[in-house]
Amino acid sequence: MPKNTRPLTKLHRNPVTPPDWSAYGMHLTRYDIDRVLHYTHWIPNLRGFTAKFFEENYPGWDLPGFMTMFRTAGILLNDGVGSPHGGRCHWQLKCLHFQSVLTFAVEWDESVTADDGRFYFSGRPDESGIGAFTLPAGPQTDIAALARRAFELLTSTNAQGVGEAGSSGSTDAS
Repeated sequence: MPKNTRPLTKLHRNPVTPPDWSAYGMHLTRYDIDRVLHYTHWIPNLRGFTAKFFEENYPGWDLPGFMTMFRTAGILLNDGVGSPHGGRCHWQLKCLHFQSVLTFAVEWDESVTADDGRFYFSGRPDESGIGAFTLPAGPQTDIAALARRAFELLTSTNAQGVGEAGSSGSTDAS
């Protein structure tokens, strides 16, 4: 078996009569989803990078809404390869087409038959993406306090539940 490949577990298939993919307003590839998952880490959350990322790339959406949709769609893998807090996108995903958290369709790449073991976090395969969210060094940095605060923010956001998406695509329950 080639390096960085995982044993075949289950292949996904598209419906015999696939939906009209273009009917959905938004489309995320495997790379796009892994890029979103990179922002599940507590450092970008605390430093405001996650909110800025969503404002610039997915106005009206937020991380909890995307994570709910990803879990419901069954496209997340938590196998220790991807983001420590979000996992990685399923290796056979071609595109996630969606309108709202509850209105989506998964398009699988049926030509992919083995897991390549990759997580395309903040850069392309030839980029590391390291350094985007580094913390300042020094005794004044209380990493444990930052981690506790991030955990509180993430759990309080996830505990609020998912609201229905309005015409803007927002999943904000308020």
